[in-house]
Amino acid sequence: MAVVGLRQRLRCIIRATKVDVIRFGNIAEEVWRGEAFSSAQEFQDCHRRCLPLAHLHDDVEFVALRFELLEVVSGALAS
Repeated sequence: MAVVGLRQRLRCIIRATKVDVIRFGNIAEEVWRGEAFSSAQEFQDCHRRCLPLAHLHDDVEFVALRFELLEVVSGALAS
């Protein structure tokens, strides 16, 4: 699977290893830790700030994608 940045430039190639549908009010520890948060509350607070129009509440469903990094595209980290 190709991952592109905000400028539509290819950044890396990943392989999805697991996909889960999770409730915003019940974020599993492996999900918030996987995104480098210190708690589920921090995960929720950050996503509420970043997605102000989404009206996030406990019953909103999120898709959690676990993946393996296959390749970083040359120059992707420099730009």
